[in-house]
Amino acid sequence: MTAADKTYSAKAGKYMSTPVLKDTNGAKLKAGTDYEKNLVYTYGEDVIVLVDEDPAYRVEGEEIDCEDIIPYGTKIVVTAIGKGKYTGKISTSYMIVKASISKARATVTAQTYTGRAVTPGKSEIEVIVGGVKLEPEDYEITGYSDNIKKGNGYVYIRGVGNYTGNLKIKFKIGARLF
Repeated sequence: MTAADKTYSAKAGKYMSTPVLKDTNGAKLKAGTDYEKNLVYTYGEDVIVLVDEDPAYRVEGEEIDCEDIIPYGTKIVVTAIGKGKYTGKISTSYMIVKASISKARATVTAQTYTGRAVTPGKSEIEVIVGGVKLEPEDYEITGYSDNIKKGNGYVYIRGVGNYTGNLKIKFKIGARLF
């Protein structure tokens, strides 16, 4: 069972991430047939939420109220109950994150052809989400492609911590000077 991180929303009831359940053979399970449609969402840690603009304390394991506005950085646990051929309960957790970097504006400083793979580091990458420049610890570099020859190369990043999502960033590889 897996569940993707959910981006923060200042609206009540915007905390649900739809999990993907698979059996031991990797076959995807179906809600209503293989497990109950009504999933249980609980807090994975103690947290202060907003309810009608007032702070309210919630404890780990407490079921989430649909009126709660959950802050980013909060761990949520979702539990499914088996049905039909499946019995028991299965749970996984996910985070409420500040934002997704998948639609971020990102740039990489121009690179120079070297004859080898060009791999720009975080000091050469700028990522801006919602007008906020991310710190290097807010994302990780997951790979590169087309980064040997002169032309366009790509660097792939993934949000971490309070950020989620993936982004492919194009960068220029220019000719080497004499």
